[in-house]
Amino acid sequence: MTQGFYCRVGRAPAEIRLKVVARIPCQDVGVDELNADSAISAGGWDGRYAVTLAVATHGGLAAALIDTNGDGADIDLDEYERGAEGRWHELGSGSAGDWGASWSPRLAATWGRSDPGAQIEIEYLGQSHTVVAPRSGWWLFIGPATDDSDAIPRRIGHT
Repeated sequence: MTQGFYCRVGRAPAEIRLKVVARIPCQDVGVDELNADSAISAGGWDGRYAVTLAVATHGGLAAALIDTNGDGADIDLDEYERGAEGRWHELGSGSAGDWGASWSPRLAATWGRSDPGAQIEIEYLGQSHTVVAPRSGWWLFIGPATDDSDAIPRRIGHT
């Protein structure tokens, strides 16, 4: 066990949600490719319940929206970085909700829900970007953070 890294045990379905589940120490081994399945294991979520809603990458940074218990009640934004060995490692995780924007020292993000196939226009650092909502309808945009924590991506259009 490597001290300082933790695996989460995802919350159980609604009928047993009141049970307290602790984070347990584990070894952070990272993943080679970050996708819907590997985001759950890289984040330490319980694969029996957690569902990946969206994944976005930008160079050596990535993020995933995770429905931590599969019922839509607890959505988290997990951040990842590609290590020198080429594997993705989780940087952190926080509550996201159905839509929002976030800044951390490494990346800035915005996310939301739309109709599948919708094109969402994002403005970040003076440039326009387009994100297409996948079949799930959840979309996610990330970019490298700046020193200005007020510089976060924002949705400017939708088609």
